[in-house]
Amino acid sequence: MDEHPGDTLGKRFLTFWGTVGAILAFGVAIYAVKEMFGPSDGEALDGGAGKARSAKKMLVVKEQEADFNKYALDKAKGVVTLPPTDAIPYAASVLAKQKQEKSKVGVPGAAVVTPGTGAHDPNQSKFDGL
Repeated sequence: MDEHPGDTLGKRFLTFWGTVGAILAFGVAIYAVKEMFGPSDGEALDGGAGKARSAKKMLVVKEQEADFNKYALDKAKGVVTLPPTDAIPYAASVLAKQKQEKSKVGVPGAAVVTPGTGAHDPNQSKFDGL
């Protein structure tokens, strides 16, 4: 029933572990070559573009922190406080853009004026409608 004459369990054991050892040795050799001739972790092979992006990112982060600190959030009141140097020009520009409309708020005790044709009827008294 033996398929391969002379094939013993010991030969199979050595063949298996010999194959595993060869694969591991190949992996170690590739790792060593990459370490010797490959780029180091500190080097960027992008012509300095990575450092430029990093510098821009740090600049943006600093600007965002400055804006966040400038417009402080009052957590107790739940509002954001604006410095007057920013709030006043913004409010002035918004108010200047709004249309001036007649007030539709009624004043208690004031007479209601209805627009007329401008012609006065001398036969009509101001007390006729009462």
